[in-house]
Amino acid sequence: MSTLPRGLYGMLDVAPGEPDQAVIDRARFLVDHGVLAVQLRAKHHTVEAVGRIAARLVSVAPRLIVNDHVEIARELGAWVHLGQSDGPDPADLHRAGLPYGRSTHTLDQVADADHACYVGFGPVFATNTKATGYSPRGLLALAAAVRTSRVPVVAIGGIHVGNIDAVRATGVHAWAPISGFWDNRADEAALRRLLSC
Repeated sequence: MSTLPRGLYGMLDVAPGEPDQAVIDRARFLVDHGVLAVQLRAKHHTVEAVGRIAARLVSVAPRLIVNDHVEIARELGAWVHLGQSDGPDPADLHRAGLPYGRSTHTLDQVADADHACYVGFGPVFATNTKATGYSPRGLLALAAAVRTSRVPVVAIGGIHVGNIDAVRATGVHAWAPISGFWDNRADEAALRRLLSC
């Protein structure tokens, strides 16, 4: 699978102290519901712990994307996701043949992501999941990012069942509802709305 799958982008935001098996079970839940790309984001974990979890996830997720840790992704044959100030020079990653995605918050950042396989754009709406330092970008900015980006755009930030139709209407390639997905695990109708392309 050489391109980012279209549709729901599965985020595994790992909480401090969350058992490894719980993370694996959540990944299986995503995949069982048709999610093809799963990003591991474990900001509070050591490199060793991230590597241990990722090594188990690589056999679960059709497309595993490891947040921040270039060497772990390279060792496992996974992709890596980087923030604006993370990681080596993108051109070096490109030359090394390591597929990666980049977080973006402005149209200039989207335009600068030439070597990335995809860009995450947001926060589209207000969110408590991650402090980005940026105010909500909104649907008009998301649509502009979709129009101008040379690579697939993943919408992130405050996405839930109540706004997913408007997000998809921008033509975005994929969407990452984090709490909007996990808060609805028992609601199959809501999950179908969030998953549908």
